[in-house]
Amino acid sequence: SPDADGARALLDAARRRLTLTGGSAAEIRRLEGGGQPSEFLAVSSPFAGSIVEASALAGQAVEAGTPLFRIADASV
Repeated sequence: SPDADGARALLDAARRRLTLTGGSAAEIRRLEGGGQPSEFLAVSSPFAGSIVEASALAGQAVEAGTPLFRIADASV
């Protein structure tokens, strides 16, 4: 039915967005099981280090590719 197709498309789009923003497979499964979404989004770093600059503000909408943090590499 058109309603079921639309619901599946919305679910697939939500999964893609969660994956693209770093959502883990476990978190996506938890949400699919009826879990409540978190107020916060964990952002993973490509390496260990310290945040030296934060460009994002709580509640701020950002576009894909917008730098959110500058991280100093702890291994250097």
